[in-house]
Amino acid sequence: MITGALDKWQLALNNAVNYELQQLSLSTGRVLAKPTHVGIIPTMRCNFRCQQCDIWRSDERPSELTTAQWKKVLLDLRQWLGAYRVAISGGEPLLRPDIVELLEFCRDNRIYASIVTNGWLVNHERAAKLIAARPLNINLSLDGGTPETHDTLRGIPGAFERATGAAHLLNEQRKAQGVTTGIFIKTTIMRQNVRELETVLDWVDREQLSGLILQPIQENLGGEQYNRKWFEDNPLWPDYATVCAVLDNLVERKRGGSRLTQDEVYFRDMKEYFKDPSAQRLGPCQVGVRNLGITSDGKIEFCYHVMPSFGNVVETHARELWSGDRAREARRRIKACDKMCMATCYAKAGLKQKLEMLKALSR
Repeated sequence: MITGALDKWQLALNNAVNYELQQLSLSTGRVLAKPTHVGIIPTMRCNFRCQQCDIWRSDERPSELTTAQWKKVLLDLRQWLGAYRVAISGGEPLLRPDIVELLEFCRDNRIYASIVTNGWLVNHERAAKLIAARPLNINLSLDGGTPETHDTLRGIPGAFERATGAAHLLNEQRKAQGVTTGIFIKTTIMRQNVRELETVLDWVDREQLSGLILQPIQENLGGEQYNRKWFEDNPLWPDYATVCAVLDNLVERKRGGSRLTQDEVYFRDMKEYFKDPSAQRLGPCQVGVRNLGITSDGKIEFCYHVMPSFGNVVETHARELWSGDRAREARRRIKACDKMCMATCYAKAGLKQKLEMLKALSR
């Protein structure tokens, strides 16, 4: 118990120190920091047909690391980074039969994991096992306040009932097992659901979930090279006046105590993004000094839009790849990227969020 608490404080301290080193890395061009945002994709397979994603449309699927290989990767990172957080996504990670085992491995090695899922495969037994694995967060995707909207956007009839049911089961298990795992809802803002965002927030508040995380629609994942005018004539792109009015209402509700997770500055940036997503970004992108992503076949990357891979962790330790020549070239390209990006890897937490995270880690 004491060791676990010390690890959590080490994680908080590591992140604070690395943040300062990351800013220095941006200004000097030298690699002075370790990554603080680690993400892994155990599988690119998915059981949904989401309109905002092209991954499922591809006939090609990359290979997947074995359970043993993923455990080695996670442990190698632990030895390099010390206490760290890892975000597990996909594809749909619950399609892997070993996903609970990987979460348990993270728990037993004091690696603070979070996982995102569409909820389709979460039943009572799976919910109990997921919570028992003690992830830091479980994030459920919900793209509408009604079955019609969510199911249409996700391409699967019954998806809404499965997602909301999964959230309820996980929340009940969290209470029954007496753990602090966060149960969050993640919603992508689109034309079809923008008027339902307050309905989603109503439900999050009513269910007493941990919070609602919002992200604006972006160019489809899994598509070809970035097109700056991708949003023009895109049927998912929302009306600017409508989205601004809704965001303003949401911010007011956040001030009133509703469970909206992100800092207000992120909503201000979202309004600028929806005004003109083809505009150039303000300030440098930080993914090259703070993010480390590992794909299902072990390839390592900073950003899926810029130089997709600069090595493979099956062949070379992530520490060596992080400071290698190919990583430096990727950082050079990232520095030149002026894309107006609103991925959650871009969002910087406000002071209140940082304090809340520190409080959660200290439990």
